[in-house]
Amino acid sequence: MSEIIITTTSSISGVEIEKYLGLVTTNLVIGTNVFSDFLASFSDFFGGMSGTYRNQLDLLYKRALDDLTNKANKKRADAILGVKIDFDEISGQGKSMFMVSITGTAVRFKNKVVDVDSRGISKEQLQLAIFKNNWKSKPVEEPVTQEEWDMILGNNLIEFGPSLYKRYLSAWQREGDRTTDNFPQFLLSIGYNDAVEIIYEEYAQRYSYADGLISKLNLFSPSHILELILNGNHTLAVRLLKFDKSRYALEDVVQMRKILTLYDNLPDNGKIESVKSGLLSSKMVDKYICSCGHISPIDIDFCPSCNLNKKGLLSWQAKEVEKFREKVEVLEQIIK
Repeated sequence: MSEIIITTTSSISGVEIEKYLGLVTTNLVIGTNVFSDFLASFSDFFGGMSGTYRNQLDLLYKRALDDLTNKANKKRADAILGVKIDFDEISGQGKSMFMVSITGTAVRFKNKVVDVDSRGISKEQLQLAIFKNNWKSKPVEEPVTQEEWDMILGNNLIEFGPSLYKRYLSAWQREGDRTTDNFPQFLLSIGYNDAVEIIYEEYAQRYSYADGLISKLNLFSPSHILELILNGNHTLAVRLLKFDKSRYALEDVVQMRKILTLYDNLPDNGKIESVKSGLLSSKMVDKYICSCGHISPIDIDFCPSCNLNKKGLLSWQAKEVEKFREKVEVLEQIIK
């Protein structure tokens, strides 16, 4: 991951901005019950801050900054300007949590200066610079050699991730291309946060390949699933509900509950109307009219014509949502 400058100012002295890359934001949540010495209300907290409380908030702040940096790296940014940080309390259903929200504008510099110390540049640094320069012109269809993989993995070249993913997709068409084996290893080496940013990019176009990586490497990401649903891709997002991540945190559970809420509140796929009970009858009865036009009893689970339920989900999709609901409820009992 390249180093990102983070500042609350709207500019950096002596540096010209080439392009504004848009807003980057992150929201992370932590429960108050993790603080062993929490004895006062949120308003009293600032009057006598405990060491445990301060350490937990510092950890939350650091994780939020790391997440913001990951998103800026995804945009190939050099800096995040105008950063604003807010801490909020979230209360409900007898629970209390704290949320840190950080926003800023990702930018790319026009002329990025690379510092060279007084000792000059080493042979290894020169070789790496040449390798990076040659990589730009390497065709996607050309296999990555083992020597190149050693260079990538040995130098933790996270910025190569999007390019390597394209090569991974292409490699399946060529027998014996080691990219299909080495790319998962690369994702493991760069860590969860960077890996999910790469794999969930253009998921709608790559899901047939992405699902295998998400399953194998435990790259389930609630935040990316939420984004898919909010963008109208709830039938695609349901594919991801069955996957796992290696370790769940409180903010994961909060986002997973939001996912369930969105599915529970999907707009109705049809409508209930009063219709004649028969051709020769004047009696009116309530019927469910699916979006496909088929008329069924109001207690029907799935339309016999299009196989969709009242929320527009197929049978297997509805089952995945219910399995996901069970997972969320168990996590909520464990992580409080």
